[in-house]
Amino acid sequence: MRFQLFFCFLSVSLFGAHKDLSYSRSTIHFLPEIVIESPTHCERLVFLHIPKTAGTNLDNIFKVFSCIRGDFDYQRLPVPRIQGRSPILITSDWMGGLKQLEDKPHLLSQIPNKILLTGHFPYEEILESCKYITLIRSPLERELSSANFDLQRGYIEEEQIESYLLERMLDNPQTRMIAGKQFMQGPCSEQTFIAAKANIEKNFFLAAPSEDVDLFIQIIAANQGWGPVAYAPMQITKEKISLNSDLTAALKEKHKWDTELYAWVKDRWESWKDKQVFTFKTPLSTIPTLLPDFLSTREVVFLTMDQIHIYNMRSDGALCEGIQIFKNISLKQ
Repeated sequence: MRFQLFFCFLSVSLFGAHKDLSYSRSTIHFLPEIVIESPTHCERLVFLHIPKTAGTNLDNIFKVFSCIRGDFDYQRLPVPRIQGRSPILITSDWMGGLKQLEDKPHLLSQIPNKILLTGHFPYEEILESCKYITLIRSPLERELSSANFDLQRGYIEEEQIESYLLERMLDNPQTRMIAGKQFMQGPCSEQTFIAAKANIEKNFFLAAPSEDVDLFIQIIAANQGWGPVAYAPMQITKEKISLNSDLTAALKEKHKWDTELYAWVKDRWESWKDKQVFTFKTPLSTIPTLLPDFLSTREVVFLTMDQIHIYNMRSDGALCEGIQIFKNISLKQ
C-alpha cells in the first residue's frame, strides 16, 4: 500500500524558499502531544532567540502552527544584513533585530493582540502583557557552533578562528542578552548575571537548556493547544572544528558568567520538571511534519505515525543539504 502525502503550502510572503548552506538530519523527531494538568495559555509570546542554541527548529515550528491554525500571528524581527558580516556575530552595542524597531518604531503599533514574536535580540520590554521564552546552551558548545557556522558560510577563514572566538565575539553574550540591551556594552559582571536571573524569574514563561529542546517544544505546544508535531533537526553545521586545551581554558574564563547562567537555568529547569505531571496523547490522525528539506521548500507535510516510522527506518540518519531528500525514500509498506 502506498501512503498518500498531504501538503500545506505555506505563504510565500512569509516563507519564501531560499537556498543556503544549512544542513539537516535525515531522520524525523516525533513529539507526541503532552497534557499538562494546569496549562498556561499565553496570547503574547516573545522568543528571545539566542543564536546557535537550537532555536531555528523551534522558530520553524512556530511558523508552521501559525499557518495551520490561523489563530495567532507569527512575526520575526530579522537582524539587519550587512555585507560581509555574519548575522550571528554578537559584538559590543549589538542590538540584533531591535534595530528594526529603532528604524521603524511604527511597527509596534501594527502588532496584533495574539502574537508570537521571535528574533535574535537582547531583552527589552517590547510588548505589553507578554511573556518571554528562551533556550540557553553550554557556552563552549555555543561559541564553537558559532565559529563553525561562520566558517561554513565564508564569513571567516580557518586561520581566523582563534581571533574570532577570543577577540571578535563578545564575552558572555547569553547573560548579556537576557539581562537586557543596556548590558550589551561595558564589562559583564555579577550585576549582569543577577539582572539576567531576575529577568528570567519575573518575565520569562520558560527558559531551558538547549539539549532539552524537544520537551521545551512540547510544553509550549501543550500550553498553547497546538497538538503533536514532527520535525527533522535543521541548521546543523557539517564541518566541525575542535579546540585545543589552551583555547578551551581561555574561552571558559571569557564566558564564565554564561557558564554560571547555563548551570543555574539547567538546575531550575530540572527542578521545575520534577514537579510537573505530564501524560501523552496518542495521535488519532496525521501529524504536521517538517521534513529535512523544509528550509528549502517551506512546505509542511502531514504524515501518519506509520509513515514517520517507515521514513526513519529507511533513513540513514546522516546530514543532508535538505533538498527534497524525502522524495527518494519510498513510503510503501
